Amino acid sequence: MIVYGEAEREAEPRALLRAIAAALAEMAGQASPSHDALRRELIALGETEAALGDALCPEIERIIPPLEGLRRAAIALGKAVWLSWQGGASKATSACAAVAASDLARLAEESWPARVRLRPPEGYAHYALYPESYGEAAARIASDRNPASALVIGIRSIGTSLSALVAAVLEERRIPVRSWCVRPRGHPFSRSLALGADVRQAWEAAARQGSIALVVDEGPGLSGSSFLGTAAALEQAGFPEERVILMPSWDAPAPAMAPQAAARRWERAIKCPAEAGQPWWRQGLPRGDIEDLSAGGWRKLLMADTRDWPAVQPQHERRKYLVSREDGSRRLWKFAGLGSYGSARHERALALAGAGFSPAAHALQDGFLVQDFVPGRPLRARDIDARLAARMLDYLSFRARAFPTGRSARAAELAEMIRVNLREGLGPEWAAAADRLLEQAEALSETGTVAVDGRMMPHEWLDTSAGVLKVDAVDHADDHFFPRDQDIAWDVAGLAAEFRLDRALELELAEKLAARIGDRGLPRRIPFYAVAYRAFHLGYADLASSALGTGDPDAKRFRRRASRFRTQLHGWLGLKPEMPKSRTLISGHTPRSSR
Repeated sequence: MIVYGEAEREAEPRALLRAIAAALAEMAGQASPSHDALRRELIALGETEAALGDALCPEIERIIPPLEGLRRAAIALGKAVWLSWQGGASKATSACAAVAASDLARLAEESWPARVRLRPPEGYAHYALYPESYGEAAARIASDRNPASALVIGIRSIGTSLSALVAAVLEERRIPVRSWCVRPRGHPFSRSLALGADVRQAWEAAARQGSIALVVDEGPGLSGSSFLGTAAALEQAGFPEERVILMPSWDAPAPAMAPQAAARRWERAIKCPAEAGQPWWRQGLPRGDIEDLSAGGWRKLLMADTRDWPAVQPQHERRKYLVSREDGSRRLWKFAGLGSYGSARHERALALAGAGFSPAAHALQDGFLVQDFVPGRPLRARDIDARLAARMLDYLSFRARAFPTGRSARAAELAEMIRVNLREGLGPEWAAAADRLLEQAEALSETGTVAVDGRMMPHEWLDTSAGVLKVDAVDHADDHFFPRDQDIAWDVAGLAAEFRLDRALELELAEKLAARIGDRGLPRRIPFYAVAYRAFHLGYADLASSALGTGDPDAKRFRRRASRFRTQLHGWLGLKPEMPKSRTLISGHTPRSSR
């Protein structure tokens, strides 16, 4: 099954480096630079350094002087972030920012590739992983081991910025550091490193000198093979196991998909986890009671009957907390992302709240979006009526106008997802039945995209004293699952699929929306997106139920959800959709949901 969407984007590296240098130069002139701003530039530099490393070392890791310069600049910026995080030392913080700015301004004029592909660091964008937690882990290593020197290896992509902070903390403790960023390659469950002779010799020299080696990344992921492949290369360079320390984001057991020998190696390895998501960041929360609503915990608050609970895959839910303040008000703190990721989602939240479609948004703090918590009843599929349909059309019209991306739809990616998920979820004959529909993909790719909602489930619409509000509406257009930014037809299909409307009503909604936003071709695109939406959610439900295990209550909910989408897909692929002869949903009749 395919559920992850293409998240890479192209950029011009010189422009990126100049922008980071300019931002840091401005901060260097400030008496007390903003910690959030420093961290934002560290994340941006990490993305750029990782992309350039991939471009210049596509198969074998080599020593390339401009990349070494970027590494030094990243560590200087890491020192600024660490000093800022520790509090005080504002002059030293500004001085480190000035060094990084000067180095990056010079490096921006190097002969870099014209274009590179940036990969978003998922931990920063989605999973509340903070680089500062790696600095804390590095400080523990420095205190516990007091090494004479260290080799710090960051695994691209997110390991670039994480390792910069680790190296910075060690250098602040006067521990000599050499640092590289690498990308293990090969099968996802058996990755290994290919080192050029120059890199291998440098690692061998560090091993002979008695250095410790720190391997820094998020993860460990399903197999841990990126960590273990890097550790194997260090051991081949002469590092004994006791001098290789893995720095994952959490204290994970042996990864589920690791081969037996690799699982034993993982259990045996020395690890210093950063423990992403630990409550150190809560110092920024206001005083009051704090209730953790993560991993589906919000359901207990909103739905007394567990039979009404929607399916949740806890690992994919963003961290969220309900803060009951001393003045009696309640605020929802939900992780929206660090750096530019959180900023973009904050702007969407402000726009949606300003238009009256979502709860009021107050701030973006330490990557958390702070919104009013508005009591309300989550809707059910059977609640759909003319009034609610009109409200949803207002909402989709606003999104289509307010959040255009300027990018074209990636219908070919959707077509491949449809083929795979239909084959795996329904059988080869149903994948073949979609062939004629999928022939439209090339033409559909010319359509522009918007930052779609992506999740039109009934429980994400709240009936409140202020009217019907949409929640969880800001981050699915740029997360790492389908659809990402997409044709607004995705949300039309989602509304119909989740509220279980028949095909005629789905096409009617598309016609009404098309008239509002001036998109005459929208109804013709609905059959493709109707199948795409359902094929994605069939795949996601199947994978989630497998991951959660047979007896898990949410696994059972996902299996019921998968069964419903199978039935809907049979309807769309087994019969030719036709435009309805009469208009019923918007004209005032209250239809009953079908299927």
